Amino acid sequence: MVKNICINQKESGDIVNEGFILNNDYKVLELSKGYCKMEGSVTDKSLNPYKIAHGGYLFGLADTAAGLAASTIHDKSVTVNSTIDFLHFVKDGKIISEAKCIKEGKTIFVFDVSPVAEVVSNAPSESVAKTVLEESSSNFLTPSST
Repeated sequence: MVKNICINQKESGDIVNEGFILNNDYKVLELSKGYCKMEGSVTDKSLNPYKIAHGGYLFGLADTAAGLAASTIHDKSVTVNSTIDFLHFVKDGKIISEAKCIKEGKTIFVFDVSPVAEVVSNAPSESVAKTVLEESSSNFLTPSST
């Protein structure tokens, strides 16, 4: 459980363990300026009717990682737009989502987000298989400083 992460030199307390993050069982693994690494675990709660991870669950993880990374640059930012291409499905395992700031403008920040599935196998020779689940890009707007 991540606590007391400093975002823009302000103590955030449990901000990363509330609301949407808590309800979806997402976990923050790393958080630094312009970067966030999060983890989600595919469980019965995150499956769609076809018994695969719901696209909204995957998109939520990507958007939350980008949003937390944006909050390390400017404490008030919202998603302007975001696109996602689902490349593979996942039925179980852990999903790691890394958001990196690739453009920091005066009012718009652009993030590249790469969710990756890490499915643990019971076979002794294959401990972890990694699959890129989606390609995602997000733009965040911050209030102008003028």
